[in-house]
Amino acid sequence: MPRTSAAGAGRYDLLLLRELGSRLRLRCVDVTVEMLAELDEYLQSEGVTGYSTHLASADGLPFSDHALDYVFTFNACHHFDLPAFLAESRRTLRIGGRMFIYTRTRAQNERGSWGRYFPEFAERETRLYTLGQMAAAVAGTPGLELTGIEEFQYDRVVDMDRLVFQAENHHYSTFKLYDPDEFESAMEHFINNVKSACDDTERIPWRDENIMYVVDRTE
Repeated sequence: MPRTSAAGAGRYDLLLLRELGSRLRLRCVDVTVEMLAELDEYLQSEGVTGYSTHLASADGLPFSDHALDYVFTFNACHHFDLPAFLAESRRTLRIGGRMFIYTRTRAQNERGSWGRYFPEFAERETRLYTLGQMAAAVAGTPGLELTGIEEFQYDRVVDMDRLVFQAENHHYSTFKLYDPDEFESAMEHFINNVKSACDDTERIPWRDENIMYVVDRTE
């Protein structure tokens, strides 16, 4: 039975649980009580079991050495002390275990629609790692090896109301980097930028990008 560590609001966890079912024993870790409560509510509403929740930081995982087969992190590693997280993941992974780091690069953030249309979105988000920085961090952690990289592009069609809702509800933590007056001004410019680029604000072509790093524990 794969022993796996993951967290977030539960969307990715639900996919893992549905795909692997009883073969998976999922341990969900987050640093906030609120996020774990949201995850728990979401998964229970979907009628799934086979998971547990743990309040802990990414550099202080509450598991013994070699306890996990896999570690997943989804759109979160830019919040971590990356070297400490990699070292802690190595400690808790069995030899031959694997880590999946799903995130986005600075270049992807700049090319994406938020980076194109929302003023200073890409410039303010300085926490993201370049591919080179991630590769160097993995190479600098003894016993870990970067064995795969896959990039993703998601083409969507959304309406203006959905985009405004996402920004106002901090769909990305980048929006929290604006003070209230700055955000209000940026939102006004964002709406104008989208309207200038798209005739139909009920069907706005939208593109998001992500990258996944596959990291193996080799020793």
